[in-house]
Amino acid sequence: MSRKIFTSLLVCLSLACAFSAWQLWRPYDPSASGPAYRIERVSVLNDHSYYWLSIFLKPLDDNSSLVPPHARLAIENDPLLEPADMFRENKDRGFILKYWVDEQQMQNASHLVFSDGLLRVKNDGSFSLPSGQSRVFRQPSWNP
Repeated sequence: MSRKIFTSLLVCLSLACAFSAWQLWRPYDPSASGPAYRIERVSVLNDHSYYWLSIFLKPLDDNSSLVPPHARLAIENDPLLEPADMFRENKDRGFILKYWVDEQQMQNASHLVFSDGLLRVKNDGSFSLPSGQSRVFRQPSWNP
């Protein structure tokens, strides 16, 4: 009887590991098309009633451009936001774009707007983090 239970637990553990690996390595937004970049991950830091969004972009091809892409953050019912800071990440040949977003704006869907298309950053829905905490997202569905 214990061998049967052990086998069942081993199968369940294997399935859980496979699901976790799939969540970690799948693309941030598989439906994205257009821009020459993809979102690798988004880091969110709560700073009182505002949030720092750090969007990690990686080029789709081997083009290692030294010029950061011109991307603005579009949030429903708000004007386009320019990045507060941007810099090159040498390790991954990508760029990090930082945006300063208030708490009300975080409740809506958001996209990065490029000259040649859009990338989805966050799906619509409520979002909150305790002050001073941060979280990294690898997909546009943010459920804390």
